[in-house]
Amino acid sequence: SFQDYPTVKCLQHCPTAAMAEILRVHDFSYCQWFMKKAENAVDKPAFIDIDTMVNEHTKTAALKASGGVCAAVDAVLESSNKGRYFSKVCDEDFQIRPSSAFVAVRPPGHHAGAAGDPGAVGLGFCLINNVAVGAAYAMQVHSDKVKKVAVFDFDVHHGNGTEDIFRNLSPRSINTIVRMPFGNASVTQDVYKPWKDDDDSQNALFISVHGHGKVKGDEKNTFYPGGGAETDGCVVNVPMTGGFDTDKWRRAVVEHVLPRLNDFKPDLILLSAGFDAHEGDENNYDMAHLSEEDYAWVCTILS
Repeated sequence: SFQDYPTVKCLQHCPTAAMAEILRVHDFSYCQWFMKKAENAVDKPAFIDIDTMVNEHTKTAALKASGGVCAAVDAVLESSNKGRYFSKVCDEDFQIRPSSAFVAVRPPGHHAGAAGDPGAVGLGFCLINNVAVGAAYAMQVHSDKVKKVAVFDFDVHHGNGTEDIFRNLSPRSINTIVRMPFGNASVTQDVYKPWKDDDDSQNALFISVHGHGKVKGDEKNTFYPGGGAETDGCVVNVPMTGGFDTDKWRRAVVEHVLPRLNDFKPDLILLSAGFDAHEGDENNYDMAHLSEEDYAWVCTILS
């Protein structure tokens, strides 16, 4: 219980993120599409892809999830703790500014790319990429304190949506799915979505350590969402082919994550903290076997 930790402040409510925060990382057409689908799903939930459902409360929940991340960024970075979002959920002055914050929100976000599903494999229950919203918010609103921001994703699945958003910090051409009245079409388009300045791609870093390769016992299927093997620019992927246990995972963090973070020297680190690599999670298909001690260890060494 939180009562056992008097230095921990628990806030029960999240503020609603403004669309301005969301549109730093997402396309308006995508947001409008899933939000309209959600608003119309009054009588029963509606599927927007093979695994992700929405209903009439989805828009509110998604915006509050992102607002919670922005409030956490405010709390950690504002010396007065009265940032744009944090002040909406806490009217208490802290004598000591918190050095870290944990945001327990749904829906999750790391499979949501700029225009939604970046790989046509399903959004994996994600709608708005909360951690990317928080990173962009930090660089834009707290630019006096945050020149460089890093995101480390230790979910068992690759953060393909976050990678997509970070790659958009540099101009590039991509094949994208366009939703048409009678089906979807693939088109090539030029994309570029900086958060603050032209050199954002040099000041943002995304690192993902994740399961990769074939699903154990099923050579026909690739572990979701596939991809996540290439490292270049502001993206560092550490694919753990064949799965991982504590020793293999900690070694990957020490050998690949910490050196990149030390070289990059971020002013703020955000963790995309999926816990489905836990040994007790049956839905990771025996890809990972981590424990509570592993998560405590990585948070300690990063702090």
